[in-house]
Amino acid sequence: MRKLYPTLVLLFALFYFNNCLAQICPANGFSNSTSLFFYYEPGALSCAERPDTVTVDGSVFTLASCDMSLSIYDLTSGSPVSNINEFTVDFGSATCEYTSGDLTGETLSRESFESVINSLVVFPNPVLNNGNVNIVFGKNISANIELYAVTGKLILKDSITNLSRKQLSLSNIPNGVYLLKISTDTTSVTKKLIVTQ
Repeated sequence: MRKLYPTLVLLFALFYFNNCLAQICPANGFSNSTSLFFYYEPGALSCAERPDTVTVDGSVFTLASCDMSLSIYDLTSGSPVSNINEFTVDFGSATCEYTSGDLTGETLSRESFESVINSLVVFPNPVLNNGNVNIVFGKNISANIELYAVTGKLILKDSITNLSRKQLSLSNIPNGVYLLKISTDTTSVTKKLIVTQ
């Protein structure tokens, strides 16, 4: 038993360290070069526990928005992220590497689709009813945003002008499957969006 004790202590210490790192490093993170987006699992760090600033290659990003599941950091000094498909973020107490928007070694839970409109990303999907869905573009664009029921009925209509992200409130939208259409003057993309409890 005495020989087994140090091994158990070491295993417990490794498990504890991995859990601490997992809480500091959001599993899902991506960038559109001038902003960083981190999606947190339920029960992860509260907004008060998340850092006010993070750095990528010496550039400083400051917390611009925070809720239970999402933190958005905007570039406040330095250069934009040079490679949005692979970057390292210094959270102060941990350094986390992201590849293609995913924390290295973790499973990506948000949905991203082909870069038809400047690396468009829509998350979370599924989204909770009475929650918000985030639409992020690779750069500032102007576009129309429409949400349709599968029957073809227009449920929601909005637009953006020279912005790189938009948050849509889905309050009073019942559970179900919807089609999110985003269109510019030259192209459009339609993506399935699931609203659930």
